[in-house]
Amino acid sequence: MAQRRSRLVAVVVVVLLTGLVAAVLVYSGVRQSRVVVDAEPTGLVVSEGLFGANHRYPFGSFTPDREPQQGLVDSARSAGISMLRYPGGTVANTFRWKRATGPREDRGCQTGGGDGAPLDSTIGPDEHMALVEQMGAETTMVVNFATATPQEAADWVSYMNAPVGTSPWADLRAAHGHPEPYGVTWWEVGNEPDVGDQAYWMEQDPTILPTEHPERAHKYVYGGTTEFTDQPLTTDCDRRTDAQISDGSPGQVRQVPYAPVAPGPRVMVDGDDWARVSTLDGAGPDDTVYTVDLETGEVRFGDGVNGSVPPEGSRLTVSYTSGPRAGYVDFVRAMKEADPDIRVCSSYQGDAFLAAIGDDPAFDCQVSHPYTWIVSPMNADTAGSGPQAPTPSAPATTAA
Repeated sequence: MAQRRSRLVAVVVVVLLTGLVAAVLVYSGVRQSRVVVDAEPTGLVVSEGLFGANHRYPFGSFTPDREPQQGLVDSARSAGISMLRYPGGTVANTFRWKRATGPREDRGCQTGGGDGAPLDSTIGPDEHMALVEQMGAETTMVVNFATATPQEAADWVSYMNAPVGTSPWADLRAAHGHPEPYGVTWWEVGNEPDVGDQAYWMEQDPTILPTEHPERAHKYVYGGTTEFTDQPLTTDCDRRTDAQISDGSPGQVRQVPYAPVAPGPRVMVDGDDWARVSTLDGAGPDDTVYTVDLETGEVRFGDGVNGSVPPEGSRLTVSYTSGPRAGYVDFVRAMKEADPDIRVCSSYQGDAFLAAIGDDPAFDCQVSHPYTWIVSPMNADTAGSGPQAPTPSAPATTAA
């Protein structure tokens, strides 16, 4: 009886307190809101792939022994991240996957998709998949639209998905320790080419917004050519503006950023035209000449015996036409030759892409990157190890 009485008193107290709070809210002028939840099933399914994040390969996801950081894995699983995007966002635009497989000491250099700074290839596709498997997630892979060819992209699909014995790339994957195909379904062509500073070969002036130049969407879809004037002639590993300055060493090798190069490029040293020759052999020590491979964009200067050396401190530039370059539809067709079961998404967001692609059967899907800009108390280097400087969260990635 005493127990029933105490319960009754508790209920009365709760009711009185609820009424008092409501009265206070009304009296203070605060409007009450009523939320109605319809619990009836809609028949619609929300894809788990909505809960995604970028895996920016250069930035601290692994231990020095190339093992996934356990704190990061635990945090990602706890957060319910089910789709991990590799090799990231902007950094993916210039990522060369073939340089990032096999023994670490044999791997090549990478360049940042934003500032063009040198990066290493420590965390390649195989390391990324180890992280994905530990997280119990899926992955979507971003092809480097800025620098790749459709064939390079198709080779990557074969490396990830082809059974051993059906492709030399599958056999190479097995030699690197993973005989079973990874079975990567989702792929993207480039990262946000509709953003001003990620035009790459599609614009001479990166500050031009896509809305000011609608032709960019058509270039992304079907490829094309772009003229460049006085573009810095940098190196393969370092594409920052300062890398155009000659260090005065003999036999310098430079890289036109967006090969292939149409016939007729002009290479200049401090604004003076040098002459293109087919070979440096036979050139005199004072001959201001160079060679260029139109397919790869590699430029070679003399060594002071065969051809002159660009003086130390001089500025090396190139004016040329980039292209013809392949577009999204070319990538889709080549990649599906390697694996017809994959989905190859456009990363060019918005109506301009949809208008350009029309009803082309190559169109598979379009991604969305809804940035949330939630401040995070930790970064990938120290996930699970304590508070760090705030960093914005990575964008989620969806495939429609």
